[in-house]
Amino acid sequence: MADKRFKTSIPGGVTESGKLFIDAMPRASAQLTSPDLAPDIRAAAKEEYTPRSDRAIEKYGVDVETIEIAGVSCIRLQPANKPANADQLILYFYGGGFVYGSAYNDICITAALCHFTGTTVIAPEYRLSPEHPWPAASDDAFGVYKLLLENNEFSRISFAGESAGGNLTLNLTLRLRQAGLPPPVSLALMSPWCDLTPWRTQLADDESFPVDPTLHPDDLDFYTGCYAGKNDLARADISPIYGEFDATFPRTMISTATKDVLMLQCIRLAQKLRHCGADAELRIFPGLCHVFECYEEIPEAEISIRNFADFLF
Repeated sequence: MADKRFKTSIPGGVTESGKLFIDAMPRASAQLTSPDLAPDIRAAAKEEYTPRSDRAIEKYGVDVETIEIAGVSCIRLQPANKPANADQLILYFYGGGFVYGSAYNDICITAALCHFTGTTVIAPEYRLSPEHPWPAASDDAFGVYKLLLENNEFSRISFAGESAGGNLTLNLTLRLRQAGLPPPVSLALMSPWCDLTPWRTQLADDESFPVDPTLHPDDLDFYTGCYAGKNDLARADISPIYGEFDATFPRTMISTATKDVLMLQCIRLAQKLRHCGADAELRIFPGLCHVFECYEEIPEAEISIRNFADFLF
């Protein structure tokens, strides 16, 4: 039963333009040493990703507005001609190690999701650490979803998220079970950061760590310290890979890449879902990096987002 419901696919080799873009990227180095650097990290991310998001809005023709749900500022995206699937919603969580990033930065992904699904996308601006450590982000996500349920505007809600947002997506889904609330229809996880325990302990002695041009593994320790502090990192509500899963867990698609610093986590998560009988699909893209879906220069980015759009509903 589990084998029939679990799929792993490895698309063909990286496109030439994708390879050229990855090869031209400067290699990430560990530079994050103090929580005081958080404002600088956020400013740099905003400078890099705002133009990408602006171009995505124009390319995909989506309407973007800021709304408030349960006291949390959110960005809502809709197709220019209004949703073709008005009863559906994608609740999306951005990445950035719980330290930086924003819902606007991730419009480079959510605009495409909105366009290809014909569905409203709502992306909460959850609180960031170190100013607001765990469980602030989880509480924001839970509050937004709970109010969406109470408003009863959407009959089918799916979750999506990248990196730390993938963590939050899993965290929320597990938390809903504990609260006895309805789960999402499905999950779309892009390079989910599902295990915050020290990355070195996650590797076998004979395995080499992927060389990711976008994220240095040592920086994961910095993000973890800002977010989780001295809490037990193996708690399921901090590292959701240690949560309780079973065959009723929502349909899940995971994307990663062979240079993704979190590739091994993605594989472990997919294996755990498989062993409990959940419906899971893992796609591993050769030669690409962590959350390559952010980069319009990589043709596989749009291919992957289309895959998620086809899968979600």
